[in-house]
Amino acid sequence: TYIVSHNLRAPVANIIGLSHLLNILDLDDTEYEEIKLALHTAITTLDNTIIDLNHILEVSSKANERSEQVSFSALIADITLSLNHLIESERAIVSYHFNETEEMVGIKSYLYSIFYNLILNGIKYHRPGIDPIINVSGCKTATGTIIRFHDNGKGIDEKNLKSLFGLYKRFDTDVEGKGMGLFMVKMQVESMGGSINVESEPEKGSTFIIEFPDLTSKY
Repeated sequence: TYIVSHNLRAPVANIIGLSHLLNILDLDDTEYEEIKLALHTAITTLDNTIIDLNHILEVSSKANERSEQVSFSALIADITLSLNHLIESERAIVSYHFNETEEMVGIKSYLYSIFYNLILNGIKYHRPGIDPIINVSGCKTATGTIIRFHDNGKGIDEKNLKSLFGLYKRFDTDVEGKGMGLFMVKMQVESMGGSINVESEPEKGSTFIIEFPDLTSKY
C-alpha cells in the first residue's frame, strides 16, 4: 500500500504530465530534450519501484516454501565466498560461533537473505579507518533459537532506531543504498514467525538480535 500510494503514483503523474506537454506544446530542440530526459528519469524511477515491489511480493509468495534443516556455518561460508572481493577490499573479518545449535528448521532462501544483508551492512557501515569485524553467534532456548549479528561499525543514533526497519528509510547517505535491505530482513524474519531487534550506539557498533520459534514440530 505504501509503495502504490507514494512511490508509484509520483512517477506515473510525472509521466502523464510530461507526455501531455509533448502533445500540446510547440517545443524547440532544447525544450524537447529537457522533457525527454525528465520523462526517461520518471520511467526509470517507476521501473525501479516496480522491481522493489516484486521483491517484497516474493517474500509473501515464498512464505509457503517447504522448510528444511539449514546449517548456519554453511550459510556463512556461501555468503563470505559471495562477498569475498568486498571482504578483502575492506579488510573485514567475519567470524561465527554457535553454542548448542548449528542449524535450525526454516526457509533457506529467507535465512540466506537475512544473513547476507546483516553481514553486508556490518561491512558497508564500518567506521572510517577501522577494519570491520562482524561476529555471528547463536544459541538454543527453551522456545527456539536466538541469533546475534554484532559489528564494530558506525552504530545508529537512538532517534533512528524505531524507524530503522521502515521501507526506504536511510540515515547514512554516505553509503550507497535505497533502504530496502533491513525492511526485507524484517519481513523475512516475521514470515518465519520470528522477531528482530537492534541494540546500538553511535561509534560503538550494532547488535541485531533475531529470535526464531522452534519450527521443527510445525513442519
